[in-house]
Amino acid sequence: MEEESHLANGSIEWNNSNNNEIITRPEKGNIDSRPVSMEYNDNEFDVNRMHQGRCGCGSCRPSFMQCFATIRKFVLFLAILSVFQGTLAVGYIGSVVTTIQKRYDLPTYLIGFIISVYDIGCLSAVIFTSYIGGRPTANKPKWITFSSYIMALGAAVYTIPHFLGPIYVPPYIIDKEMQNVDICISSDNNITCEDKEIQHQGTVAVFILAEFLIGVGSTSVLTLGTIYIDDFARRSEGSIFISVLYCMGAAGPALGYVFGSLFLKIYVDVGRVDMDDVQVSPDDERWVGAWWLGFLVCSICVFSSASPIIMYPQSMNKPEEEFDDESRLKQDAEGRVQMSFNSSSFKASLIPAAAIGTVFGAYMIRRFKLGLRGMSKFCFVIIVIGFTILAGTFLLGGCDSVELAGITYPYHYSGESLESNEEVDDFDLLDSCNSACDCSSSHFQPVCASSIGITYFSPCHAGCHGISFGSGENEDNFASNFTMCNCVTKYLQESGESGDGHTYPGKCSNECHLLIPFMFLLISLVIVITMGQIPLVMMTLRSVNDSDRPFALGVQFLLVRLLAYIPSPTYFGAVIDTACILWEDNCGEKGACIEYDNHKFFLVYLGLCASLKIVSIVLVFIVWRLVCRQEANVPYTQGLASHNEDEVIYEFKTGDSKL
Repeated sequence: MEEESHLANGSIEWNNSNNNEIITRPEKGNIDSRPVSMEYNDNEFDVNRMHQGRCGCGSCRPSFMQCFATIRKFVLFLAILSVFQGTLAVGYIGSVVTTIQKRYDLPTYLIGFIISVYDIGCLSAVIFTSYIGGRPTANKPKWITFSSYIMALGAAVYTIPHFLGPIYVPPYIIDKEMQNVDICISSDNNITCEDKEIQHQGTVAVFILAEFLIGVGSTSVLTLGTIYIDDFARRSEGSIFISVLYCMGAAGPALGYVFGSLFLKIYVDVGRVDMDDVQVSPDDERWVGAWWLGFLVCSICVFSSASPIIMYPQSMNKPEEEFDDESRLKQDAEGRVQMSFNSSSFKASLIPAAAIGTVFGAYMIRRFKLGLRGMSKFCFVIIVIGFTILAGTFLLGGCDSVELAGITYPYHYSGESLESNEEVDDFDLLDSCNSACDCSSSHFQPVCASSIGITYFSPCHAGCHGISFGSGENEDNFASNFTMCNCVTKYLQESGESGDGHTYPGKCSNECHLLIPFMFLLISLVIVITMGQIPLVMMTLRSVNDSDRPFALGVQFLLVRLLAYIPSPTYFGAVIDTACILWEDNCGEKGACIEYDNHKFFLVYLGLCASLKIVSIVLVFIVWRLVCRQEANVPYTQGLASHNEDEVIYEFKTGDSKL
């Protein structure tokens, strides 16, 4: 015998006395209704009923942990995990990659391949993770936790070459034993190509494995985590929670760069060598910081922040929705488009700006209760605004290049810069003031003649003969300046300027007053563009069936990496290389770029960004028009197809639907 009763929240409860089964139906008229929940009174189901929506592990689900069994607390823990994952995968690796390249003498193409393995790891795991981990029977919190453990393992693997490898020996050491040596005569041209051969094949293999594991472990937070939030948060709050997750993920790279700046000031072999014997300083081009230390810290942080998430249950109790007539109409419009599309499964100062834009985009969805049409139109408008801001940056023109002798500025006084429209070779670095020195261009060791504001390729190219190590309290083992520099003295004589013939390690400062207006435009651009991030994610979730949402996000994740993350370093690098005016000589082959033409760099970089933005404008416009067309073509009655048949019959009988 069945008894029917209406609950206070509008739901209906049937009590079948024959098998002691209680079935609770969601409130009628809610298009976003989740599958019906069932509770059993039989003793064999008591354990499952007790564990439903409770935090814990296995049968251990103590009462004191249930204060965390809310979607808000889950979002908090997941956001913390997202921060540390972004810290490791984006920020920290990006800040230490050049240090790793210098430490192990890796060519640019190889270090680029190692970094791209991260995306290969993502691609290899995202479909499997989103499809298998996104099934209704899968425990998404556990998938997120174990994926994060894999990521933490990858970070730990990164440190193996340091602990098993030899101690770092800085090249071209200039110490007090060379105080009476003529630098011009004792050039560094004894460096052979055999010294530059890669002798760390095992090291490269370890780095590739580490990047692959980090990529595999990074796929679950933004796919399964987003679905879990969308499943158990109120519909009105889901976009806000997801925006919090994305914002915290955007804060991760900023923390990664902070870690990098801190750890790279520590010598790479700290604890393995006597620091008094280290003959390079952090300002020296040959300095290598403790890049490995950050990977250990990130590994511990990712592991620790992922562990609480494993305590969350497979499903949680979803808070009751608070619908009004307007929100129901918005949901009905979305339901019609979803039905008509019949989609099967298809998906540092700038960090606060990105967070602001992301949160504001989510707020717009909630404030105006945007449906698919509203979100697509909103995305189109902000992308057009972003393109307008990007076009405005072209008016700034860019900063001047560093005045590098023989490249962008002449050795002899003429009052004008050189036209650096073509690449230059080693011959352009030579002049009568240094021709007797037999200088080598195999190692870039810039020095600055502060009295004239000109940078020279090396002390040898500046025609320097002596070294000064400071005196008194400033006495140390490092060369503080280079003296008796012929090229500097000759320039001073020709220009009639006063000054000494000394140079100092490092490039001369290049003042640029365009930084503030450029940063203002760039921050504005980031805020505007990131406003569309959450609407785009929500459009994906609302355009497919509920069961297809994890796979749809996985496919979207896959396409973003195939079409953007993986190929973009290649074509951006190719375009940027056209602005290079001085290349490293790597045993007769072109190595890394040493110096760029800043004006050309500015134009080609922004030009490529503007071209890609035009493509995005066209694509979003097409999506907007398709949504409008589908809404116009689908009859109102087809909107009821988003309900199941029993709910439709019930609504016709009772008139309880407010659609």
